[in-house]
Amino acid sequence: MSLDLKAISCQVYGDEFANWANASLNPTDLLFHIAEETGIVMLPDTGFGIQKPAGRISLANLNKYEYAAIGKALRQMMEHCHDPFSAHDNDQPSA
Repeated sequence: MSLDLKAISCQVYGDEFANWANASLNPTDLLFHIAEETGIVMLPDTGFGIQKPAGRISLANLNKYEYAAIGKALRQMMEHCHDPFSAHDNDQPSA
């Protein structure tokens, strides 16, 4: 199963935040954050050497509690990243 931070960010905060996060965040930050918060190691979800903020997890090896922990850690990371985005967005001049 793949967790794509850009796709999830788009669903939670919209396209503008998702594009900003995709351009601003280190693609491996998602993997390290999940590992630090949950103890679950995810593999990079990359294709042809392209890094993106996404990770792969095995559906067969985790229980419901661990999936919930991954979701909670992912949500906390997005909330943490949304603060600088909001500050950046508020610094932009109005049209």
